[in-house]
Amino acid sequence: MPLKTELHQLLATGKGMRIGIVVNPDAGLGGRLGFKGSDGRAKEARDAGAQDRAGPRINQCLTKFFKLLNSSLNRSDVLPELYAWEGRMGGDWIPNDYHIVGTSPPTTSANDTT
Repeated sequence: MPLKTELHQLLATGKGMRIGIVVNPDAGLGGRLGFKGSDGRAKEARDAGAQDRAGPRINQCLTKFFKLLNSSLNRSDVLPELYAWEGRMGGDWIPNDYHIVGTSPPTTSANDTT
């Protein structure tokens, strides 16, 4: 069986490539403001004019990744399935279709991870 056909069958049976995307929406917020980390200071950083950094970076990465996958360099023609949280923790930044695994709240705090 040709590799291309085999890979398409794997995807059809749920055994193909899956990529989970999780974005920390507060990562890097305090850097340009001179904060030594933004843990617990995300609201303060945003109020001072800080803009999201992690989200735009994952968007840029995925845009280039899918451009490469859609090029002649992808001899398998396989496009991976993306899985992500809806909202700021993933979906807001994904330039392609993806599977929603949950919805993240508009704001979070350190208490959400303890």
